Amino acid sequence: MHPMTLNHRVAILAMLIVMTGCESPDQRLVDFAEKSNEQQARQSELVARHSEQAARQGRELASAAQELVELDAAARRELIQAQERVQEQLRGQQAAIDQERRLGSVAVASKSDGARSAGRDRPGASTAA
Repeated sequence: MHPMTLNHRVAILAMLIVMTGCESPDQRLVDFAEKSNEQQARQSELVARHSEQAARQGRELASAAQELVELDAAARRELIQAQERVQEQLRGQQAAIDQERRLGSVAVASKSDGARSAGRDRPGASTAA
């Protein structure tokens, strides 16, 4: 069985009204057609408003999504820059530590060389010949 469309239902209802007749069939049909048109106009307006609202919300959502993407990209750039600064600081600290180690090992070597040579240069120190 095929579902009946609104036009089919209206036509059948109009025929039933005409056949039962309290008022003139023409007036009842006119009244019914007017009411049907008014109802259909209200439904069309409602659908149009919902469509406009959905379109507006879609635009707002797209705008918000775009803003979110831009803010996320900016935050990521800031994070990367901060990470690069921290890494640069760490490299500087590591270089300073390495330099202190080199200077410390040179100083220790100098002290032990100095102590050895000081022992040889002392009067009365015996040198093995």
